[in-house]
Amino acid sequence: MLQKYCKWVLAALFVVCTGLMSAFSEIPPIYVGAEAGYGMSSFALSEYDSADSKFGGFEITPVIGTYPFGTRDFGIELNVQMAFLDCKDEGVSGVDYSTITPQLVAVYNFTAVPYLQPYIGAGIGYNINNLNVDYGDTGEYSYEDDVKNSFSFIAKGGLRFNIPGTTMLMLLYGKYNLNNTVWTINEYTYGNLSDETSFDVRLGTFSFGLGFGYIF
Repeated sequence: MLQKYCKWVLAALFVVCTGLMSAFSEIPPIYVGAEAGYGMSSFALSEYDSADSKFGGFEITPVIGTYPFGTRDFGIELNVQMAFLDCKDEGVSGVDYSTITPQLVAVYNFTAVPYLQPYIGAGIGYNINNLNVDYGDTGEYSYEDDVKNSFSFIAKGGLRFNIPGTTMLMLLYGKYNLNNTVWTINEYTYGNLSDETSFDVRLGTFSFGLGFGYIF
């Protein structure tokens, strides 16, 4: 289910990214790479202020983007953020949350001095969400059909080290993925409920880590 819509979202973002790059008077250098780090999320039900669980775990993000050249400070990135988080609340186990988020991000690159280059960026994404709960003897249940997918706002920033030639290292990056969605609980999930019940869920994820890129 996580992959059900991913290829269509990726295809749409690729078309948009290609169209934006064609607006340049000349094609800028392209880089590909990956970011890897640690993600933290607060699983909060808006109807219950006290229902706020902490999640954390590994994430990886393949990246393709345009590398700034000449006097051009802006670039474009097409990312696919994949986060795999588990609940960190005391006494809680067997609760996992994962998301795949194709993203289109506009990046502003500050002047490198001489090889260090800070950057900031903002864009949009589409969260393909999945929540798994292990009920022990009852078994594990996946809520991928009950937690809706959602559009999101992406904000990121970091510091690159541009090695002379074709390589750059992301010494540090930070990213926030806004993820507000709806979780629907129905009678099939809990036999004591006769009707569907929906909750607004806040799954915003902050992440940080390292990365690398190869410039063509």
